[in-house]
Amino acid sequence: MGLFNFFKKPRKNKDDGRPNLPSIPSKAKSHDDISITVNVDVDDNDDSYDEKELIKFQKYWNESNQITNEYFDLLERIKRDWSTMYNLHDYTGQIATNLETNCKRSIELFNKWKKVSIKYDQDMPPGAPCYKRLAMLYEKQKKYEESIDVCKEAIHIGVNISDAKPRMVRMIKKAKREPTDEEMKLIESD
Repeated sequence: MGLFNFFKKPRKNKDDGRPNLPSIPSKAKSHDDISITVNVDVDDNDDSYDEKELIKFQKYWNESNQITNEYFDLLERIKRDWSTMYNLHDYTGQIATNLETNCKRSIELFNKWKKVSIKYDQDMPPGAPCYKRLAMLYEKQKKYEESIDVCKEAIHIGVNISDAKPRMVRMIKKAKREPTDEEMKLIESD
């Protein structure tokens, strides 16, 4: 039966009254090639969508797009550099320096993206792997206090908490010291 379904014509979607939002062009080579423009014919009797919300989303998309392009490019570089550095076991060379710089820049971009998301009442970015990688780098370099600081920042802003809390505890132990009152509050917080 599944074989013959291949020859059936695709079903058309019902018109449910929602506007057709633009699709991403297939020829787009990067996010830079994509922008959203919302043109809406408003029917006063139709309340299935709000023109103001669509325009607000357009502004969010266009403003956040500038940030996310660089952010996701950096995440790819971080991933690639981490793999190279890890395989070479060289945690202090030029690749490690580049990785640290890219992680710090990625954290800056993540915080900008977060502010834009709040400004336009959009969902927050899902996570920030750059915090985890930077903390891991500092751990490999035996810079335990710097790793603890990265974990604290991640916990404060609410990203990578499931990884940051146990990592911070490990780094405190490796630093051979007791956690401060502030660190204990972060570790014990929900």
